[in-house]
Amino acid sequence: MSDTHRTIGAAWISGACIVLHLLTAGTALGATVEEALRLRDREGPDKAAAILEGIWHKDPGNLEAGYNLGLCLLESGVTDSAATVLDAVAQHKDIHPSMRRDALYNLGLARALAAQELQQMRPAQAKELYGKAIQSFRDALSGPGDAGLTADAGYNIEAAWRLLAQLEQQMQQQSSSGMDSLAQQLQDLTSQQQDLQQQTQKSSNPQELQNDQQDLQQQAQDLAEQMQRKGMEKPAEDVQQAQQAQSEAAEQLAQADAQEAAQQQDQALDHLRDAMAALLGQDEQSAPRDSTEARRAAEELAKLNRDAEKQRQQREAELRKDPRYRPEPATTGRVEVEKNW
Repeated sequence: MSDTHRTIGAAWISGACIVLHLLTAGTALGATVEEALRLRDREGPDKAAAILEGIWHKDPGNLEAGYNLGLCLLESGVTDSAATVLDAVAQHKDIHPSMRRDALYNLGLARALAAQELQQMRPAQAKELYGKAIQSFRDALSGPGDAGLTADAGYNIEAAWRLLAQLEQQMQQQSSSGMDSLAQQLQDLTSQQQDLQQQTQKSSNPQELQNDQQDLQQQAQDLAEQMQRKGMEKPAEDVQQAQQAQSEAAEQLAQADAQEAAQQQDQALDHLRDAMAALLGQDEQSAPRDSTEARRAAEELAKLNRDAEKQRQQREAELRKDPRYRPEPATTGRVEVEKNW
């Protein structure tokens, strides 16, 4: 094996079945790299990866070590790390053209497999990775010709396009079918948070409300995860920010600081309204502008804003009764985006 380096080539099948075959190149391996590959054959890629990582860390110019590290990680199923390593190897200015071709091919394979792993829980990230995988396979075809690699790369490009099309269709269907359910959950969560804020303002013992706030925080986490699984990244991000504010509110309730807890709850409500706006806006293109669903969604969002303003006014009136109250400096307030449903 002293005159070859191992390459995971082969057509990547849409059912995640990988047929391995061996390609050769005229790159001589260093003794320590060769020993690591012998260890790989005896005890598996994990043991070899640890040695190769140490070699490559000490000498980033040792492309044989980096290349084979990427392959060992890929064989071990650590696709994200394999892609990072193989990308760095392929971009090295001193890489041999044949090794660059093989590195790009296996980079495409790592990205495609990573996309398959993510497409259920993180479809938006999977979509991006499929696109990058296709580009890597195409870049591999631009190098020196190899009949086996050329055929496999061409097959994999077609397979990635098919899976990408299926994923986009799935995301569109999930977005349409899950929109009403998510909007309702978000509406319920917002209403419960508003009710809890009222209780916080009136309570003589805010510590008693800590568990209720933590329950709402858990609901927000579950809702954000559902949105992420459906590829709704922006609404999910807003709900996660609401969850962070809820966590702060729970801590303030535990310390019996009702005023600060109410301020954090205000922030949580702002983020939840942003999430509703993002959720409705995401479906704006697929829903008819004069549809019943769109009008109902607009009405719900307007009601949320009216309720929030009423809550702020009530809170302000309660706080002014406290002789310790100091009004906050005036701000420009939130900018509301008018939507044309």
